[in-house]
Amino acid sequence: MDEESRTATGTLDGMPAHLELTDERLVVRIGDEAVPRHDVPFHRITQVEEQVGMVTGYLTVWVGEDRLVFSRVPKADVRPMAAALRTLVAHAGPAPDEPPAAGHAPTAIEELERLGRLHDSGVLTDDEFAEAKRKLLDRL
Repeated sequence: MDEESRTATGTLDGMPAHLELTDERLVVRIGDEAVPRHDVPFHRITQVEEQVGMVTGYLTVWVGEDRLVFSRVPKADVRPMAAALRTLVAHAGPAPDEPPAAGHAPTAIEELERLGRLHDSGVLTDDEFAEAKRKLLDRL
């Protein structure tokens, strides 16, 4: 993945925003703030949507039920950023120090259902879904 598809600018809630994809998370800084406004691990992202207009576009990132809507993203950056983000989300695992949800690891069925939701929402392509499913079944 090239370096250009890992960064973009736009606005978030009417304020200038800088988006950056690291190896593990989406980092959003507002204006010249040194501390990120949002620091979202990829495994928490449930859906990525993009919309392109004549000059700029929108990038919507769903984090559970919440969403971050980036507007005024330069047209040339919208699709590469969305594609890079989807790829990183598809290959993300849980954070090593994150405790299992509700005190247990997900069952194979729960994990397949999660993969199915990611596939249905467009986060995973057909090939990515098939590969993730194969890896899951190989562990059984």
